[in-house]
Amino acid sequence: MERLTNAIRRGGSFAGFTVAIQDDRGRVTTSDHQVGLPVATVPDEPTEGGYGWSLVCTLAASCAVTVTATSRTITVSLPVM
Repeated sequence: MERLTNAIRRGGSFAGFTVAIQDDRGRVTTSDHQVGLPVATVPDEPTEGGYGWSLVCTLAASCAVTVTATSRTITVSLPVM
């Protein structure tokens, strides 16, 4: 959900969203109209926001980012319990 929220808030506009489950993994793919790689930051002081990509990377089994001239797609694999 964090990735979907970021795609809407930071990407300018939401472009796509899919969810799939295969074996013991869930795969979430989101696309937005932002180019460039996401940046993991941890604010020096407690603040609202700024933790999203770090949170996604911590919880995910794997992350893949595909960037084109007009958009990016991020696919996150998560263990299904």
